[in-house]
Amino acid sequence: MQKSLLILTLIFVAGLDLPTLAQGRIYQQSAYAPTTSMILESKTIYSFTWNTQGAQPRVIEQTKDRVIGLTPRQTLYRYKFYDQHSKIIEATCINSEGKAKKMEEVLCGNRNIQGIFYSDAQICRYPLEFTKAGETLTLNTTKHYNDVKYLTSIYFHEDLPISTKYISFVIPNWMEVELKEFNFETFDIKRTKEYLPDKQAHVYTYQINNLVAFAQEAFMPGSSHVYPHILVLAKSFVKNNQRQTLLASTDDLYAWYANLANQVDNQANNLKPLLNNILHGKQSDLAKIKAIYYWVQDNIRYIAFEDGIAGFKPQSAQKVFKQKYGDCKGMANLTKTLLRLAGYDARLTWIGTNHLAYDYSIPSLAVDNHMVCTVLHQDKRYILDATEKYNAFGDYAERIQGRPILIENGKKYILDKVPVLGNTRNLVIQKQLVKIEGEQLTGRGNLELSGENKQMLLYYLHKTPKIHRENFIKGIISSRNENFEVLASKISNIDNREQPFDIDYRFKNPAQVTRFNNEIYLDIDYSKEYKSALIDTNRLSYVKFPEKVLNLSSIVLEIPKGYKIKHLPANMEFMHEKFSFRIKFEANQNKLVYVKEIVVGDGIIPRSCFKQWNDCIIKLNKIYEDRVVLVKE
Repeated sequence: MQKSLLILTLIFVAGLDLPTLAQGRIYQQSAYAPTTSMILESKTIYSFTWNTQGAQPRVIEQTKDRVIGLTPRQTLYRYKFYDQHSKIIEATCINSEGKAKKMEEVLCGNRNIQGIFYSDAQICRYPLEFTKAGETLTLNTTKHYNDVKYLTSIYFHEDLPISTKYISFVIPNWMEVELKEFNFETFDIKRTKEYLPDKQAHVYTYQINNLVAFAQEAFMPGSSHVYPHILVLAKSFVKNNQRQTLLASTDDLYAWYANLANQVDNQANNLKPLLNNILHGKQSDLAKIKAIYYWVQDNIRYIAFEDGIAGFKPQSAQKVFKQKYGDCKGMANLTKTLLRLAGYDARLTWIGTNHLAYDYSIPSLAVDNHMVCTVLHQDKRYILDATEKYNAFGDYAERIQGRPILIENGKKYILDKVPVLGNTRNLVIQKQLVKIEGEQLTGRGNLELSGENKQMLLYYLHKTPKIHRENFIKGIISSRNENFEVLASKISNIDNREQPFDIDYRFKNPAQVTRFNNEIYLDIDYSKEYKSALIDTNRLSYVKFPEKVLNLSSIVLEIPKGYKIKHLPANMEFMHEKFSFRIKFEANQNKLVYVKEIVVGDGIIPRSCFKQWNDCIIKLNKIYEDRVVLVKE
């Protein structure tokens, strides 16, 4: 599960203020954010050469970064990554006087990657010591990629602003490489091509100026959707007049994946006692498939694992079962093995989540980052992602909806897509019956959650110790509002992932009621969803919420005897093809009904819609700031 997205979803469910998008980084391509150093010029050359020792092509990466310190007496650390398929050969620092110093005393070791339990990714940290402002230092590094498959994506942006950046590729005639460009449209990137007769190679060079530092904006899609970058597709090479294929097509990519999967030694018979226990009392086929799927969800802890070839090859089913944890590949393989042992046609399935901008028309290891299991049963395909805790059978997490999938099928494969579910899947319904008692608002309420919201809440409820669950639920209901006191609450079965999750509660809130002479001023909507959701129009990316949004709220106020309505905030109906907000106040005898509907159909606000969105939020806040006024008759 993507915990970071779930935390953001919690904000929606709890009714907390949406984080102010305007507080994110501002991206202006002609200006720099405040920084203590920057790269004046960066040059990186990727040269495809023949590795005689490995008898295969390799890539030599040579980087030259000239960095200026903008403040005195500072140490800037520059980082270089490597793994089992690459190696840093040397690094040298050249000062402003042209004196070179070999960077030998550097810190190298495992990279700490959030969410990755074990990774073979390594990092070297190079300190650049600036004694005075305006001093320049040049860091030169050489790195070898011993297997060209693992040189995948190359980005222009770095963690520092860059005045000028060059990226070059030297590709000899015997090597077939495609350079696939992404997100170049809104950037001024110059391309040149030349031929070097002495090397019998073409040189492709890209140049870009005035780059801001890479940073993460609030509610930003994956970097591959936003930042300009190049996918390097090493397709084939010719040696001794013989053409040898690397990854030239989807067929090649699948063949490589399938070969790794077929090497896994699944000892299914060892799992028979487990299977018998899981299926005990289950009669129908769907009941059995569900039972296996839910058992893996509930009993195998998801821990990402990337270790060389193991980053692509699943662990055996019996090993995942024994250790009670696994990555997506191991969990998918265990699910598949148990289902096949039970007699069902289950298959490993490769997929790239919506974090990636690619599909399987691109033969690259960069196109997917996840694995699930697909069951073919009675002419239907059921996609099972056991890493999504408390996800119901037949439901699909937002991150995989609509994404292309590659299903194993012997020597061939099946291309398909995960179904796209509408925003009704994520329906949030909030209902309250309220009345004014003395100086406070009291009442009963019900909160109903479905889809992504329900799944997230169940996940955190199960992680919360039982003695703290009541306070956790109260915090969800009250939006962490200190004045909103939850007097009692009752929740539905936390082990039922197939039904909406319900919370019934009683509450009181003195902060919503103010009396002045013969009038009562009522703040009827304490949650004020999206109050702070103005979007910074200078941001680089479009806005991608963690989910498709459909929030419905209704509050029915019992008007106190002897009072009548003097003033109501304005109704609102803001309709746009990408989103809509509706608010309505309606008096009915001794009742006042407040209804609110918020819709973001696909969870995305394009940059072209930022102004309309902000206009809508401004109108929304005017209603939130207004008050219902009751006066004595």
